[in-house]
Amino acid sequence: MVSSGALEGRLDATAYKSSFKFSSKKFKVEKLSSVVFINPTTNFDSLDSEDEISFVPMEAIDEYTGSIPVLHKKKVKDTKGFTRFKEGDLIWAKITPCMQNGKSAVVRNTLQGFACGSTEFFVIRPKSENLLIEYIHILLRDKRVLDNAQNFFGGSAGHQRVSIDFLKNLLIPVPDIETQKQIVDIFESAYQNKKAKEREAKDLLDSIDGYLLKELGIRLPDTTEQPKTFFVPFSKVQGNRFDPFYYKKEFSSLENIIVNSIYPSKALRDITIFIANGKTPPKDLYSDEPTEYPIIKAGSYTGDNINLQKVDYTKEKYYSLIVQKDDIFILAAAHQAEYVGKKIYLLEEIPQIKTSYVGELVCIRSNYAECNPYYLFSLLKTSLFIGLLNREKRGQTSHLYPEDVKHLQIPLPPLEIQNEIAEHIAGIRAEAKRLEQEAQEELEEAKQQVEKMILGE
Repeated sequence: MVSSGALEGRLDATAYKSSFKFSSKKFKVEKLSSVVFINPTTNFDSLDSEDEISFVPMEAIDEYTGSIPVLHKKKVKDTKGFTRFKEGDLIWAKITPCMQNGKSAVVRNTLQGFACGSTEFFVIRPKSENLLIEYIHILLRDKRVLDNAQNFFGGSAGHQRVSIDFLKNLLIPVPDIETQKQIVDIFESAYQNKKAKEREAKDLLDSIDGYLLKELGIRLPDTTEQPKTFFVPFSKVQGNRFDPFYYKKEFSSLENIIVNSIYPSKALRDITIFIANGKTPPKDLYSDEPTEYPIIKAGSYTGDNINLQKVDYTKEKYYSLIVQKDDIFILAAAHQAEYVGKKIYLLEEIPQIKTSYVGELVCIRSNYAECNPYYLFSLLKTSLFIGLLNREKRGQTSHLYPEDVKHLQIPLPPLEIQNEIAEHIAGIRAEAKRLEQEAQEELEEAKQQVEKMILGE
């Protein structure tokens, strides 16, 4: 139930579902449109048509930090049809899924003081010097605000956009300028600490490659200067592969160093129980509600692990191949082909109910008597095997099929050494995860501190 006095220019029920509003016992709460300009006019009259200004496509925004790491360039004469803004403006994505993912940033370090970018941005500019745009950015990156904005989606499925009415009518607390500065400083400090710990965690994860290859006596060859023209004898042609990319010298070099490592190698097919694609159900078989038939999809992961909380469900049993703990999954098909063969996940949980998986994934199940699954998972994630997997993609859509990977040669130390390697790598990943969690907790503490300041508690 919504009282007539609470209506905000919308009569559709979804606009008032799970509504979130900022409140404050200490500071005045005002509509965002009363303190900022939304989509203000920005003209380039002071610039020549040949002048270069900054250009911000949607992909230039780092959704995790809410910043623009690299600004592109565009001549003024080529800016027709783009959204215009200037130094110090806040750009906020209005289209799904960019909005939910936090694609927003304050525009800084622009050429000539001006910029243009995607038409899918709202532009926000303070009306007064007593309002910090960084403070507004903090509020508009709040997950509760982003969730609430979804109630104001309009447009066709897959291209839904937040109505401008959402921003116009969003109620925000407006503290004095000194309090705003304190809030921005608290967040900036928390974000810097978070970035430092995440960088440390990334360095730890990046060290796994070097450690593992060193343990196997493998040294990657220098592939920076490969010949553009090369010849391959017909006797070397494999299967139906006639594409030149497959026979690049760098791949044969990678294969040779595996064969010549300090441990013998075996084909992947010989150390696994099975390697198989899943099967994707037709759309009408999916269920909107959880059922007893969960199915792992391409997006069912968190970090490097399959997340069984992110599965879809079917209305009835559809596929007989059921996953189990320690299964390895390779993304074998995707809308963005560059991810195929490069996204590899491990199922570390024990599924509580029988779970299948979609056709976009290839599942690999180790034979425990031959190969430690965590060792194999870690090996497949090295740059060495990412390169070899990338080689195996084929077809116009760059698919990876089970038959494409079965022949891969896997260096195989004795099982006790595999176990030691797996344990060491697990320790590295655990430490990296601890740092990431610690960084997130510190940011959450900063958010709680700020919220108390805003609420006046």
